[in-house]
Amino acid sequence: MWKNGEVKNYTLIVLITTINPGNVSEILDYDYVKHLEDKEKILVRHCKQPSDVLRDADITAAGVMLLQIWLLDRLLRTASTKEIEIRSKIYKKKEDYEYPPTWASK
Repeated sequence: MWKNGEVKNYTLIVLITTINPGNVSEILDYDYVKHLEDKEKILVRHCKQPSDVLRDADITAAGVMLLQIWLLDRLLRTASTKEIEIRSKIYKKKEDYEYPPTWASK
C-alpha cells in the first residue's frame, strides 16, 4: 500500500474515442497503435476494429470508444505526459478534446 511507503505504479487508462463517423482505419493511425503494442509493450484493448465503419447513429454525446490503453508508471506526471503524447499521435485528424490546465501543466 502507498500509505505503508511501498512503491507502486500508477495506472492511467486512456480512453480513445471519436465523435466522427467513418471508417475507423481513417480515424486512427494503426501503425502507431502497433508501435505502442509491439515496441513499447503497452496494453491496448481494441473496442473497434480498423475495418469497422461508424455511422451517425453510432455516435453518442460521449462519442464511440475505439481503444482503451493502459499506462503504468511510478510517476503520475510521466504517465500523464505519455497520455498527451499518445493523443497527439494516434488520431489521423485532429479530434476536439481539451485538457484541464492542471493536467497539462509542467
